This record gives sequence, structure tokens and C-alpha cells, in this order.
Amino acid sequence: MPWDRDAAIITDRLDRLHIPHHTQRVADDTVRFTYPAGQARRIADVIESLARRSRGLDWSRTVSYTHLTLPTKA
Repeated sequence: MPWDRDAAIITDRLDRLHIPHHTQRVADDTVRFTYPAGQARRIADVIESLARRSRGLDWSRTVSYTHLTLPTKA
């Protein structure tokens, strides 16, 4: 998938789902997302759903996910 410099793929989905978040560019190629801890599971679900449908998007592009729970493989 082409580089999504502004992380629009994820932010658009979070906006559509009314998941509260704040984005901040912290480097030329890095956007930081902050969100209430209680939204972590929903955020993880969004990333997992997008990764299944978007070639080239996966958890390796999520650098710091302290509050997220990675999906478990069945």
C-alpha cells in the first residue's frame, strides 16, 4: 500500500466510528495517536480490521501499542 503519511486510513475510520482520539505528527514519517485507555480494544479492532483488508498495512506499522492488545491467533 502507498505510504499514508498523514495516517488518514486510520483516522478516517476512528472518526467514522466516533472513537475519541488525538493525532500529532511527531516526525516526518510518524503520527502519534492518543486515546482514552478504555478505547484500546476498539482501536486494536480497527487496526486489525484494516490490516485484513489493506495490503501492506499490519501491526508492524504500529510502533508503540502499550495499551493495545494484539489479536490472538486462533
